[in-house]
This record gives sequence, C-alpha cells and structure tokens, in this order.
Amino acid sequence: MAQQAHPNEPIRPVDREANDTTLTGRPEPDFRPDALHKLLAGFSIGVAITAPIFFALQSIGTLDVLPVRYGMDGQVLREGSVWEAIGGLILLGLGTLALVILARYPKILNYPVTLTEHNVQGQYKTAVYTLVWVAFSMSLTMLILVASWLQLINIGWIWLALLLTVTAIIIGISRMLKLR
Repeated sequence: MAQQAHPNEPIRPVDREANDTTLTGRPEPDFRPDALHKLLAGFSIGVAITAPIFFALQSIGTLDVLPVRYGMDGQVLREGSVWEAIGGLILLGLGTLALVILARYPKILNYPVTLTEHNVQGQYKTAVYTLVWVAFSMSLTMLILVASWLQLINIGWIWLALLLTVTAIIIGISRMLKLR
C-alpha cells in the first residue's frame, strides 16, 4: 500500500523511495465521467467504427482518385486512391479508439506533475476529460474528411477539428499543471 507523511508528499510504496511513475502506489480513480463526456466518448467510438465502413461503401467503384494532401490554403497538393483514403480513416479510427480506451485507465498514464494524495484524483479526471475531447476532435476530423471526399462540405472545415484538438490539449495540460 501507499504511505504518506502529508497529503502533498509524493505517493510512494511503503518499501521504496518516492516514485509516482509506478502503478503500485497509485490509488484507483474515485470518479465517473459525466454524461457529456460519456456521450462524446460514445460518439467517438461510433464514428471511428462506422466512418471507414460508410466511406468504403459509398466510394469503392464510384470514385477513382481523391485529394489526400492539401496545402495550408486548402489547395490539393496530391491525389490518391480510395484505398489510401480508407487506410487513413482506419488508422485515424484506431487512434480514436485507443484514446477512448486509455481514458478508462487514468492510473496508467504519465502526468506532467508529481502525483500526490492531494492532487491525484484531479489529475486523473483532467486526463480522462482531455483524452475524451481529443478523441472527439479526431472523430470530427474523420467526419469532415469523409464529407469533403464525398463533396458534401469544403475541406476548410478541417481547421475546426484541428483547433479543437489543440485547444483540448492546451487546456488539459494547463489544468494539470495548475493542480500541483
């Protein structure tokens, strides 16, 4: 078990020096994500699974080449096959699923500050919410890519998803640093 002299001391196993990078001394999370974050995680899982399948069904045999690389101004720099686009969607979907799965296990994550009895639950909660928001932004990226390849919207909307990704990461890390 963990032994501490004070709530702001690093969590440490009884027989070792201070080391919060091991899992043995870390407590289990004592919170459940709220309804919004459960909804965002569920949405992300749904998009990660269905977007590549939907795009494959819509595009195989009907589209020859697609824009797969864009410049900063939205101009197409390179075109590729539908299979290349499907492969990219599958990889993005797997990354999204990985983030949602990691969000279920905050105890195993690395943190930018030393975990103490005082801040550990706040760090866990912040990490979970950050991962869920980044997963949501990745699923939004997938939706925008599919919609632009099917010529339903302009690729310029991708900046919204990228902005959400960067914002979620900046807010999450800054909150973790404040929770020392």
